[in-house]
Amino acid sequence: MIGENDNLNDKGGFDMNNRVGVDRCVYPKLGDIIQWFKTITTNEYIKNVNINNWPRFFGKLWQRNYYERIIRNQYEYKRVCDYIKNNPQKLINQNKNGH
Repeated sequence: MIGENDNLNDKGGFDMNNRVGVDRCVYPKLGDIIQWFKTITTNEYIKNVNINNWPRFFGKLWQRNYYERIIRNQYEYKRVCDYIKNNPQKLINQNKNGH
């Protein structure tokens, strides 16, 4: 059993060379990064609503899930850019037409 002081060096600091049973590098998962981004941007939005009178948004700022996609060439990159650029206007047009 590893005790809480097993990784301390003789000066009481953490000894990176004495990490029993633990990988040296722990990288965040993509989902962790997305969650962090959503949290930070939501908190920034709330702060600016309260301090700088940004318009209040009633609803969810973020979708629950996300969709990841590997862009493999210039054609796919352009398609994704066009989608991001044009999709908000398509939604506005759909709402105006009652869809």
